[in-house]
Amino acid sequence: MYLNLNKIAKYFDDELLFETENLLVDRSIRIALIGDNGIGKTTLFNIIAGRDLKYQGVLRKELPVSFLRQINDAGKLSGGQKQMELLSQAFLKDHHLLLLDEPTSQLDENGIEKILSLAKRYTGPIIAISHDRFFLNHFAQEIWYFDQGVIRSFAGDFKTFNKFQTYKLLYQQRVFERSRKKSKKLQQKVQKNRQHAQKISKGATRSPFYAKKASKLFKLVKNIERRADQLEKVKHPYVKKNLKLVDNKKFSKRKSLLKINDLDVFAADKKLVSSFSLNISAGDKVFLVGDNGAGKTTTLKTILASKSPQVTFSQDLKKAFFKQDLSQLDPRQNVLKNVESTTLQTEQTVRDFLGAFGLRRDIVFRQIKQLSAGQKVRAALVKVLLSDADLLVLDEPNNFLDITAIYALEDFLKSYQGGILAVSHDHELVKNAATKIIKIQGQSIIEL
Repeated sequence: MYLNLNKIAKYFDDELLFETENLLVDRSIRIALIGDNGIGKTTLFNIIAGRDLKYQGVLRKELPVSFLRQINDAGKLSGGQKQMELLSQAFLKDHHLLLLDEPTSQLDENGIEKILSLAKRYTGPIIAISHDRFFLNHFAQEIWYFDQGVIRSFAGDFKTFNKFQTYKLLYQQRVFERSRKKSKKLQQKVQKNRQHAQKISKGATRSPFYAKKASKLFKLVKNIERRADQLEKVKHPYVKKNLKLVDNKKFSKRKSLLKINDLDVFAADKKLVSSFSLNISAGDKVFLVGDNGAGKTTTLKTILASKSPQVTFSQDLKKAFFKQDLSQLDPRQNVLKNVESTTLQTEQTVRDFLGAFGLRRDIVFRQIKQLSAGQKVRAALVKVLLSDADLLVLDEPNNFLDITAIYALEDFLKSYQGGILAVSHDHELVKNAATKIIKIQGQSIIEL
C-alpha cells in the first residue's frame, strides 16, 4: 500500500468542498485526477503532500511525496522550458509518489510526448491533474473524478471512462423517466379516486352504504398518496446545455475573408517565417501549430498589423483577436457588461456561454479586477467568441480551461460560420475543430 485516502473530507467555512470514497494506491500506476476548475483538485494534492492538515478522515502514505505545482514564475526561461526542466528533475526521484499539477500546461507537442515517455518508464505511482485530453488518453490507467462532491475512482483509461460516463447518463435518464411516469400514473389514480369519493360522499348523509363506500375510497386515496411519497426521489440527471447563438449572422458560402501573400515574419531582426501565403474564407478553421518559440503568436500579430499587398482583409471585415494580455477587458466593468458591450446576443445567451466556461451565478456581476487570472482569461475569451466578428483570431484559447469548458469551446468553433485563425497546443481540439492545420517548421509553412 503506497497511499490510502479513507473518507477524507475537506471543509471551507463549514461548507463541504469534497469528500473521498476509500481511495487506494497499492502499485506503480498512472492516475488522472479530473474535474472542473475550483472543485478542489489542487486542495487534494496539498492534503496528500502534507501541506494542508485541516481535513477529516484517515490518510496513510508509505512513499515520499514529490509535488510539482503549476509554474507562476519561469525566470529567464520560457514557461515551456522551465516546465520541462522541473518535470525532468521530478522523474529522477526514483520510487516517489509524484503529484503533477497541470504538467502539460506550457508544453508543445514534443514536450508532451517526452513527458508521456518519462511517465511510462517511471517506477513509482503518479497522480496528475490535467485537462489535456491527448495527454489523458495516453497517460491514465485509472481515473479519480468528482461525482456530486465525492471523489471516486474508475479502473480504466480515459476513453473507457468517457464511455462509462455516457452510459451512466443514459441509464440515469431512463431511471428518471420511469420514476416520473410511475409518479404521474399514481397521481392520476389519486385524482380519479378522490373525485369519485367526493361524488359518493355527497349522498352519505342519506345512506350509510354511501358513507362506508366513500370512507373506503378516501382511505385508498391516502394509501396511493403514501405509495407515491415512498417512491425513490430520482433527481433529473445533469445534461450539458447546447450553446446556440441567437440570430447568428449568415455568411455567403465560401466568402473570402483574408488573403496572405508571401508574408515574412520577424522577431526583432530574426526571421521566423518566410513567404507565408494563406487564404481564409467563411467556414474555414485554420490552426497554426509548431514548437515553442517557432513564432506562432508573432505570426498572428504580424498578420493583424500588416496591410495590402501582403495581407488583404475583405471590405468591412469585423475581426476579433483573443490574446493573453487581456487588453480587451475593461477592469472597471463587471463580467456580464464586458461581454454585452460587444455582442448582439441576448443576456441569457451571454450567461449560458459564461456558465459553460465556468463563470456562473454571482461571478458574472464581479468587476474584472476582482477575478482570478484564470477567470479573467475565460471572460476575455467569451467576449471575443460572442463579439459578432466575421474572423476570429485566437491565441491559445484553451489556456485556463477545464475539460467542460474545452468541450464548449470545441462545439462553438465547429459550428461557427465565420472564419477562424487559431494557435493551440491542444492536440484533440485541433484535430476535432480544424478544417486546415499548418505548421511552422524552420522558417517554412507546412500544411498537415
